[in-house]
Amino acid sequence: MNSWPSLLEIRINYYFGRMKTFPALFLLAILASFSAFTQTTLPIKTGNYEETVDLAYDKSKGIISGIISRSNYDNPNGPRISCSLLFLSSPQSKTIGPNKYQVRFFNEGDTSEAGKGYIEIIKTGINVKCYGRFSSCDNLLDLAGETGEPFGFSTAKSFISANTIRNAKATIYKTASDTAKTKMYLVKGNFISIMTVNDNWVSFEYMTFSGKRIKGWLKKEDVAW
Repeated sequence: MNSWPSLLEIRINYYFGRMKTFPALFLLAILASFSAFTQTTLPIKTGNYEETVDLAYDKSKGIISGIISRSNYDNPNGPRISCSLLFLSSPQSKTIGPNKYQVRFFNEGDTSEAGKGYIEIIKTGINVKCYGRFSSCDNLLDLAGETGEPFGFSTAKSFISANTIRNAKATIYKTASDTAKTKMYLVKGNFISIMTVNDNWVSFEYMTFSGKRIKGWLKKEDVAW
Protein backbone atom coordinates (compact mmCIF):
# COMPACT_ATOMS: atom_id res chain seq x y z
CA MET A 1 0.00 0.00 0.00
CA ASN A 2 1.35 3.46 -0.93
CA SER A 3 1.61 5.88 1.98
CA TRP A 4 0.62 9.53 1.74
CA PRO A 5 3.64 11.86 1.15
CA SER A 6 4.91 13.68 4.18
CA LEU A 7 3.65 17.25 4.67
CA LEU A 8 7.26 18.25 5.26
CA GLU A 9 8.35 17.08 1.82
CA ILE A 10 7.84 18.38 -1.69
CA ARG A 11 8.78 16.96 -5.06
CA ILE A 12 10.53 18.93 -7.75
CA ASN A 13 11.22 17.80 -11.32
CA TYR A 14 14.88 17.31 -12.13
CA TYR A 15 16.65 16.79 -15.43
CA PHE A 16 15.43 13.91 -17.62
CA GLY A 17 12.09 13.83 -15.88
CA ARG A 18 13.48 12.26 -12.72
CA MET A 19 12.07 13.17 -9.31
CA LYS A 20 13.87 13.87 -6.11
CA THR A 21 12.47 14.55 -2.65
CA PHE A 22 13.67 17.42 -0.52
CA PRO A 23 12.47 18.47 2.93
CA ALA A 24 10.27 21.53 2.50
CA LEU A 25 11.78 23.20 5.54
CA PHE A 26 15.23 22.91 3.98
CA LEU A 27 14.03 24.59 0.80
CA LEU A 28 12.29 27.34 2.75
CA ALA A 29 15.49 28.00 4.66
CA ILE A 30 17.37 28.42 1.38
CA LEU A 31 14.71 30.82 0.07
CA ALA A 32 14.81 32.84 3.29
CA SER A 33 18.60 33.12 3.14
CA PHE A 34 18.42 34.20 -0.49
CA SER A 35 15.80 36.82 0.37
CA ALA A 36 17.96 38.27 3.16
CA PHE A 37 21.00 38.29 0.88
CA THR A 38 19.18 40.15 -1.88
CA GLN A 39 17.49 42.69 0.41
CA THR A 40 18.25 46.21 -0.71
CA THR A 41 20.84 48.11 1.31
CA LEU A 42 19.43 51.56 1.91
CA PRO A 43 21.67 54.63 1.60
CA ILE A 44 22.87 56.40 4.74
CA LYS A 45 21.43 59.92 4.59
CA THR A 46 23.38 62.39 6.67
CA GLY A 47 21.54 65.31 8.16
CA ASN A 48 18.83 66.12 10.63
CA TYR A 49 15.95 63.89 11.68
CA GLU A 50 12.93 65.61 13.23
CA GLU A 51 15.11 68.27 14.92
CA THR A 52 16.17 65.58 17.39
CA VAL A 53 18.88 63.48 15.71
CA ASP A 54 21.92 64.51 13.69
CA LEU A 55 23.31 61.61 11.65
CA ALA A 56 26.88 61.69 10.33
CA TYR A 57 28.81 59.28 8.13
CA ASP A 58 32.53 59.18 7.39
CA LYS A 59 32.74 57.27 4.12
CA SER A 60 36.53 57.00 4.20
CA LYS A 61 36.47 55.21 7.57
CA GLY A 62 33.05 53.59 7.29
CA ILE A 63 31.98 55.08 10.63
CA ILE A 64 28.43 56.12 11.48
CA SER A 65 27.98 58.60 14.32
CA GLY A 66 25.41 61.05 15.53
CA ILE A 67 23.77 63.02 18.30
CA ILE A 68 20.35 62.77 19.95
CA SER A 69 19.18 65.92 21.73
CA ARG A 70 15.73 66.45 23.24
CA SER A 71 13.98 68.32 26.05
CA ASN A 72 10.47 68.97 27.31
CA TYR A 73 11.09 72.68 27.89
CA ASP A 74 8.04 73.57 25.79
CA ASN A 75 5.84 71.80 28.36
CA PRO A 76 5.01 74.20 31.24
CA ASN A 77 3.80 71.36 33.47
CA GLY A 78 5.98 68.94 35.39
CA PRO A 79 9.76 68.79 35.84
CA ARG A 80 12.05 70.02 33.09
CA ILE A 81 13.98 67.18 31.45
CA SER A 82 16.71 67.33 28.85
CA CYS A 83 19.10 64.78 27.39
CA SER A 84 21.93 64.46 24.93
CA LEU A 85 23.41 61.20 23.62
CA LEU A 86 26.24 60.58 21.17
CA PHE A 87 26.39 57.31 19.24
CA LEU A 88 29.34 55.86 17.38
CA SER A 89 29.85 52.75 15.26
CA SER A 90 33.02 50.76 14.83
CA PRO A 91 35.15 51.26 11.68
CA GLN A 92 33.51 49.84 8.56
CA SER A 93 30.14 50.05 10.35
CA LYS A 94 29.63 46.50 11.58
CA THR A 95 26.12 45.35 10.69
CA ILE A 96 23.91 43.14 12.84
CA GLY A 97 21.18 42.70 10.23
CA PRO A 98 19.89 44.25 7.02
CA ASN A 99 20.49 48.03 7.29
CA LYS A 100 21.27 47.78 11.03
CA TYR A 101 24.54 49.18 12.34
CA GLN A 102 25.88 48.43 15.80
CA VAL A 103 26.75 51.52 17.85
CA ARG A 104 27.94 52.57 21.29
CA PHE A 105 26.21 55.36 23.22
CA PHE A 106 27.73 58.10 25.40
CA ASN A 107 25.99 60.59 27.69
CA GLU A 108 27.02 64.23 27.41
CA GLY A 109 29.77 65.10 29.86
CA ASP A 110 30.81 61.47 30.40
CA THR A 111 33.54 59.79 28.35
CA SER A 112 32.57 56.31 29.59
CA GLU A 113 30.42 54.14 27.35
CA ALA A 114 26.82 54.26 28.59
CA GLY A 115 25.52 51.30 26.60
CA LYS A 116 25.10 49.67 23.22
CA GLY A 117 22.41 49.45 20.55
CA TYR A 118 21.96 49.96 16.83
CA ILE A 119 20.92 52.43 14.17
CA GLU A 120 18.55 51.01 11.56
CA ILE A 121 18.18 52.73 8.21
CA ILE A 122 14.56 52.65 7.00
CA LYS A 123 12.90 54.17 3.94
CA THR A 124 11.42 57.12 5.83
CA GLY A 125 14.38 57.77 8.14
CA ILE A 126 16.03 55.82 10.97
CA ASN A 127 15.25 53.77 14.05
CA VAL A 128 17.42 54.26 17.12
CA LYS A 129 17.52 51.30 19.49
CA CYS A 130 19.22 51.12 22.91
CA TYR A 131 19.87 47.84 24.71
CA GLY A 132 18.57 48.99 28.07
CA ARG A 133 17.82 52.29 29.77
CA PHE A 134 20.92 54.33 30.54
CA SER A 135 20.00 57.93 29.75
CA SER A 136 17.54 60.63 30.75
CA CYS A 137 16.42 60.41 27.11
CA ASP A 138 14.41 57.38 28.23
CA ASN A 139 12.04 59.83 29.94
CA LEU A 140 11.35 61.52 26.59
CA LEU A 141 11.88 58.84 23.94
CA ASP A 142 11.23 55.09 23.69
CA LEU A 143 14.79 54.23 22.71
CA ALA A 144 14.75 50.98 24.71
CA GLY A 145 11.44 49.82 23.25
CA GLU A 146 11.15 46.60 21.26
CA THR A 147 12.12 48.25 17.96
CA GLY A 148 13.49 51.53 19.27
CA GLU A 149 12.36 55.04 18.37
CA PRO A 150 11.75 56.05 14.73
CA PHE A 151 12.77 59.44 13.36
CA GLY A 152 11.77 60.79 9.97
CA PHE A 153 14.35 62.40 7.68
CA SER A 154 14.09 66.19 7.70
CA THR A 155 17.07 68.02 6.19
CA ALA A 156 20.13 66.82 4.30
CA LYS A 157 23.43 68.07 5.72
CA SER A 158 26.99 66.95 5.02
CA PHE A 159 27.86 65.80 8.55
CA ILE A 160 30.98 63.63 8.58
CA SER A 161 31.27 62.94 12.31
CA ALA A 162 29.82 63.57 15.75
CA ASN A 163 32.45 64.70 18.22
CA THR A 164 32.97 66.02 21.74
CA ILE A 165 34.52 69.27 22.95
CA ARG A 166 37.71 68.36 24.81
CA ASN A 167 38.80 71.66 26.37
CA ALA A 168 37.18 73.57 29.20
CA LYS A 169 36.21 76.39 26.85
CA ALA A 170 36.06 76.33 23.04
CA THR A 171 35.61 79.73 21.40
CA ILE A 172 33.32 79.87 18.35
CA TYR A 173 34.51 81.73 15.24
CA LYS A 174 32.43 83.04 12.33
CA THR A 175 35.01 81.84 9.82
CA ALA A 176 38.25 79.87 9.91
CA SER A 177 40.28 82.86 11.04
CA ASP A 178 41.65 84.16 14.33
CA THR A 179 40.19 87.56 13.46
CA ALA A 180 36.62 86.14 13.33
CA LYS A 181 36.32 85.41 17.03
CA THR A 182 32.86 85.69 18.63
CA LYS A 183 31.73 85.97 22.24
CA MET A 184 30.08 82.55 22.04
CA TYR A 185 31.75 79.36 23.20
CA LEU A 186 31.12 75.70 23.98
CA VAL A 187 32.30 73.83 27.05
CA LYS A 188 33.97 70.50 27.70
CA GLY A 189 31.69 67.54 27.00
CA ASN A 190 29.36 69.34 24.56
CA PHE A 191 28.49 67.31 21.45
CA ILE A 192 28.93 68.80 17.96
CA SER A 193 28.28 67.64 14.39
CA ILE A 194 31.25 68.33 12.12
CA MET A 195 30.84 69.15 8.42
CA THR A 196 34.32 70.24 7.30
CA VAL A 197 37.89 69.81 8.49
CA ASN A 198 40.15 72.56 7.10
CA ASP A 199 43.75 72.38 8.31
CA ASN A 200 43.51 73.45 11.96
CA TRP A 201 39.82 74.36 11.80
CA VAL A 202 36.48 72.52 11.76
CA SER A 203 33.06 73.80 10.73
CA PHE A 204 30.28 72.51 12.96
CA GLU A 205 26.71 72.66 14.16
CA TYR A 206 25.64 72.49 17.77
CA MET A 207 22.06 71.43 18.48
CA THR A 208 20.54 72.78 21.67
CA PHE A 209 17.96 70.83 23.65
CA SER A 210 15.22 72.98 22.12
CA GLY A 211 16.38 72.23 18.58
CA LYS A 212 18.04 75.61 18.00
CA ARG A 213 21.18 75.52 15.85
CA ILE A 214 24.49 77.23 16.53
CA LYS A 215 26.87 77.20 13.55
CA GLY A 216 30.44 78.32 13.13
CA TRP A 217 34.07 77.28 13.25
CA LEU A 218 36.20 75.83 16.04
CA LYS A 219 39.90 75.25 16.36
CA LYS A 220 40.67 71.59 15.75
CA GLU A 221 42.60 71.37 19.02
CA ASP A 222 39.37 72.00 20.96
CA VAL A 223 37.75 68.83 19.58
CA ALA A 224 38.23 65.24 20.77
CA TRP A 225 38.95 62.80 17.92
